[in-house]
Amino acid sequence: MHDPLVTVVIPVYNHEAYVLETLDSVFSQTFKDFEVVVVNDGSPDHTEELLRPLAEAGRIRYIEQPNQGPAAARNRGFAEARGEFIAILDDDDLWPPDRLDWQVKTLVQHSEAVVVYGQVEFVMDGKSLGLHPIGPAPSGDVFDAFLGNGWIQSPGQALIRRRALERIGGFDTGIWGTDDWDLWLRLARQGEFRHCPRVSLRYRLHENNASRNFLRMYHNGLRVVYKHFGRRPKPEDYRRWVSAKQFVRRFCREDGIAEVVRLTNARRCVPAFTTWIKVLRVDPGMLVRWRYPARILKCLWV
Repeated sequence: MHDPLVTVVIPVYNHEAYVLETLDSVFSQTFKDFEVVVVNDGSPDHTEELLRPLAEAGRIRYIEQPNQGPAAARNRGFAEARGEFIAILDDDDLWPPDRLDWQVKTLVQHSEAVVVYGQVEFVMDGKSLGLHPIGPAPSGDVFDAFLGNGWIQSPGQALIRRRALERIGGFDTGIWGTDDWDLWLRLARQGEFRHCPRVSLRYRLHENNASRNFLRMYHNGLRVVYKHFGRRPKPEDYRRWVSAKQFVRRFCREDGIAEVVRLTNARRCVPAFTTWIKVLRVDPGMLVRWRYPARILKCLWV
């Protein structure tokens, strides 16, 4: 029996309402030469019972481990993989049926490429909310481009050459929330990326989406910057260092402002104000933009 060309790695945790539909989107792929490795990361729900029939039928390889977080669960899946290419899918997201087909063809045709990625379509309650408006994405040597923007919003967008993953050791489990950004930066040093303007992931929005702690994300984003360039970069790396720090600040500031607006609209004024203080820790320059605290104060009297 030959090894599959692709290994699909799915870490699962507390998404029993979505995981079977996620797996159906994998089984419905027009490309069929793949295996599915599911890593149950200590999920407290009924995921094990749901997946047992699929494991017994040989449709998935099922692995359990104590809860260690998504990075460790993905790495466990990588360690078990037999495929030449690795695809990652979160347990609540979906793939369009042709996703593996065109991504495999792209990596086969471009031997110098280590990653191929596509676009994200947001869906809610089965309805499309449109594509992520990120603009023309880069191909080739993408290291500098990826320092300054989040071109890959979710690992589920990408197909990765396994030997490149093995060289870098997978995800850094010591980084929280920004470990995927760190992964793309390290992979970008291994070879070229290829972008195709086709939907490769349907990102499902629902009330149980993992919430972001933007202040923690900010500190971990800086950890990624310092990991690659140090706290005092070399003169030739200074421009890259600044670009990466600006991206971290912009990304986390926008997440923080969105949370301020959400809490203000819900008339939760005290949490909104404390969140605004956290936004100022990310970007003190926001202090001069008074419309957000003004909205918070206004909701006290409206």
